[in-house]
Amino acid sequence: DAIYAGRKIIEVACWAHARRKFIEAEPTDRQHVGEILELIGKLYEVEDLGRGRPPQLRYELRQLKSAPLLQRIGNWLELQEHEALPKSPLGQAVRYARNNWPALNRFLEEGILEPDNNNAENALRCVALGRKNWLFVGNDDAGRRAAILYSLVASCRTLGVDPFMYLRDALVRVNSHPARLVHELAPLNWKQVFLPALTQSADQKTMAAV
Repeated sequence: DAIYAGRKIIEVACWAHARRKFIEAEPTDRQHVGEILELIGKLYEVEDLGRGRPPQLRYELRQLKSAPLLQRIGNWLELQEHEALPKSPLGQAVRYARNNWPALNRFLEEGILEPDNNNAENALRCVALGRKNWLFVGNDDAGRRAAILYSLVASCRTLGVDPFMYLRDALVRVNSHPARLVHELAPLNWKQVFLPALTQSADQKTMAAV
């Protein structure tokens, strides 16, 4: 909550987490949980239709199909907030969704946003799998540096960029690159600004060798 308090960072909540709360409540209230899981499933059916399409088309598709579904989900949550026992698994799942409701709706606002953070969690799965092998990072500063490097490498993989090529080039450039343009060295901008020239240079060297 402290991260979002200054409003410089906008929260986009995760529907996978909200859905998991209801799945945990299913053994004690199958009828009501079945209703909400069906509605959440329809949200993901809309996402399947838009997957891989341009952000503007995804935005329009969500406004047409997802927004009415979210209205129905919101009405259902409001009703269950009054009917479900507060400390029951269903009541806790409803309260979690209600407390995060604005952030759970945020993916409607931009076509580039996702309704969950599954991609980010999958990108960081290597940390969970490997932490038994590197139990300690040394200190808090080392932990922050590791988080930065993990984020850069995961971003490169998502963008289809060779992480080694990116890091080698960015670390050479960073000493002389203007501080006001440091954003150009982020993986997405680097791919657009610097990678074409590097690729062209590599192609020229290959042609010369041939």
